[in-house]
Amino acid sequence: MARMHHRISRWFGPGLTLLLVCLLVGHAMAQICVQPPDGLVSWWPGDGHAEDIVGSNHGTLQNSATFAPGMVGQAFSFDGVDDRVDVPDAPSLNPGTGSLTIEAWVLKSHLQAGDAHAPVVSKHVLDFKNGYALLAGIPTEFGDINTIEAIVEDSFSGTPRHLVGLDVMPVSLNTWSYLAITYDGSTKTLSVYKDGLLLGSASNPSIGSVDPSGQIFRIGSYNRLFFGRIETFPGLIDEVSFYNRVLSASEIQSIFNAGSAGKCKDEDGDGILDVDDNCPNAPNSDQLDSDTDGDGDACDGDDDNDTVLDDVDNCPLDPNIDQADFNEDSVGDVCDDDDDGDTVIDGGDSCPSTPADEVVNTSGCAIDQLCPCENAWKNHGAYVSCVAHAAKDFVAAGLITDAEKDAIVAEAAASTCGHKP
Repeated sequence: MARMHHRISRWFGPGLTLLLVCLLVGHAMAQICVQPPDGLVSWWPGDGHAEDIVGSNHGTLQNSATFAPGMVGQAFSFDGVDDRVDVPDAPSLNPGTGSLTIEAWVLKSHLQAGDAHAPVVSKHVLDFKNGYALLAGIPTEFGDINTIEAIVEDSFSGTPRHLVGLDVMPVSLNTWSYLAITYDGSTKTLSVYKDGLLLGSASNPSIGSVDPSGQIFRIGSYNRLFFGRIETFPGLIDEVSFYNRVLSASEIQSIFNAGSAGKCKDEDGDGILDVDDNCPNAPNSDQLDSDTDGDGDACDGDDDNDTVLDDVDNCPLDPNIDQADFNEDSVGDVCDDDDDGDTVIDGGDSCPSTPADEVVNTSGCAIDQLCPCENAWKNHGAYVSCVAHAAKDFVAAGLITDAEKDAIVAEAAASTCGHKP
């Protein structure tokens, strides 16, 4: 960094240096994702699916709703006619007397004719008898205007209507805007933010329980009973997030500042954010990485980095490019506790390479390994004596019968082992 600063100073002079360095640092900061704030209940990133990546409130695309390049990865794409995402009712999306925050990036493609809203998120009893909504366009007799509107209401049929709403500055067409609303259930205060800045707040102490139970949580949609239609948003909506508390102004500002890096995701739900996860698409909370190559074992096709892929490697966690397997039990020698399969563990096996089907003693050795023919015997008698003593010990250990011992000794006596040339 010091070397870069020197070059910039030499080329542009000290006055311009500070400005350029600030721009470079600011750009670098914008590329760093931000830790998701606490209280995040559901998050629909729109990255090629309508799933909730932190909870179980999964959505479904309706009609021709699809995806397009978004502010952070991909985004939901709506035609403004009938496209939307529907999320089934869930208690976690009904704040009651509690609080909420909703935030999302939006790009509105065009104004809509007639008496039409441009809904970003809504969950309410039909024609707004109880619930909440965030809109990026409200209807007038002249058609849609771009004003941001937020509403929270508790009224039911037959009871007084208690609501709080805000209409604030417009969003720009064909430009990404970051919108957020917060509702504090203790103070009954609704606040609206755009691009990280607070635009306004309003309160109504008469509001009771905001409980749109039984209603669908809609992304890009608003259900109007009076006109008998479902209105939808024209354009792109990205990174929709719902919290069960009021996010602070600094938290909202930090998400906006993250820009296209967005909030740090945990796509596989293993509790490790993707930026720190060595297998971001495969759950592995232990982050085990046997070959320390940066790819966790859960997603590494060659965990021991020996060039033999795990699905054919007889020791996938221990390097063994030769794939040696003395007893042919499909477990390589380097990771096999009993290389010769004689039931004597290698650490206590005096003869770790005993051929298959040989009878061995507690040290893992067969008689012909205790008395090898090729040894430099004093004479043939010495070899036969060794075999006879070993066979006697095997009988005493219950490993062979007396008849088998006699046959083994007779075979040794008939051999040429120990004979001098």
